[in-house]
Amino acid sequence: MNKEKRSLLKNDGVQSFIASIICILLGLLLGYVVLLFINPAGAGEAITSLVKNFFNYPNTTIALKYFGSTLVKTAPLLMCALAILFAYKVGLFNIGAAGQYCAGVALSLYAALGLGWSWLPCMLLAICGGAILGGISGLLKSYCNVNEVISGIQTLKTPPAVGYLPQGSTNDFAASLEIPSDPVQAAEAIVRDQRRQLDIGRFGERIFVYVASFGAFTRTSYTASQDVKNALGHFGYLLESLRDLDTLRPYKVRITADGETLDGEYLFGAVANSTSIAGMMKLEREEVILDDGLFELLLVPHPQNASELQNLIWALLNQQYNSGGLIFRHVSALHVETDEDLPWSLDGEYEPSQPTVDITNCQRALTMLL
Repeated sequence: MNKEKRSLLKNDGVQSFIASIICILLGLLLGYVVLLFINPAGAGEAITSLVKNFFNYPNTTIALKYFGSTLVKTAPLLMCALAILFAYKVGLFNIGAAGQYCAGVALSLYAALGLGWSWLPCMLLAICGGAILGGISGLLKSYCNVNEVISGIQTLKTPPAVGYLPQGSTNDFAASLEIPSDPVQAAEAIVRDQRRQLDIGRFGERIFVYVASFGAFTRTSYTASQDVKNALGHFGYLLESLRDLDTLRPYKVRITADGETLDGEYLFGAVANSTSIAGMMKLEREEVILDDGLFELLLVPHPQNASELQNLIWALLNQQYNSGGLIFRHVSALHVETDEDLPWSLDGEYEPSQPTVDITNCQRALTMLL
């Protein structure tokens, strides 16, 4: 059987090589542009000299010296890049590579200058120090589902503003903020530096950005495979929801929201600061003020008869959340109690069931660049 011929340009190795060459050329171009601002007359000569000196050295000793100097400066950066890519491959997002690098540097310098160690144990100590610091973040993310970006900046006295490039087929957060779905347009909006403060939520010890939900089909948000979502888009969630029909059942829950007690059986519940929930439930923008210190609480009670079921379906299809038996409130804090196995979804990530949990609004705790 003849093997299908594959274009050389489609070879992974060739594409990586071409990408590297393009990055080098872009770096030279960027350097030239910077030099034009600093010294326009000498910019061309400086870039030309840089390229010539890269290929021509007076002797082998100087060539090796510069080659070694290049390795010394680039090796730590390459290792940081590998650390980020390795974490990404296993489903994590390592935003602390710079801190891990600094921790390794500090430990190795102390061992070399303070203790007089040789280069090998210093290097091993640097690796261990960075690994321990990165491991703490990794364990918190893997086992506690901590949002590393938002939770990290919330520990700072003055949290920095955050930019957001939307990805995926269903992005409620971007829809609520009217962020362009095109990453280029979203990046241009970030550069304009227009800031907006938003409320976020605290679920026990965890931080969530826009929604905490339980009940029917909430499991779909974190069980749908990435391949299916990439191939089918929003329809992929709908297909996954067919496998989660067992979640379409009543959950006995007692909720105390700003002094009001809501004790009953609910098919679905959401505590949100968003105009869109799962891409299907839409709230009017007049109903949702993203920095007022209040969540929008939506509960879908378990219907007791055909008439109640019909009213619920009508209210949901017509997005009339104040009618049809639906419960809709604006609340700042909730206390939730249940004796059932009630897993949650926080911004689309799994949160295990808890018998009691407090959910509070953190008003204007997040600054976005929009």
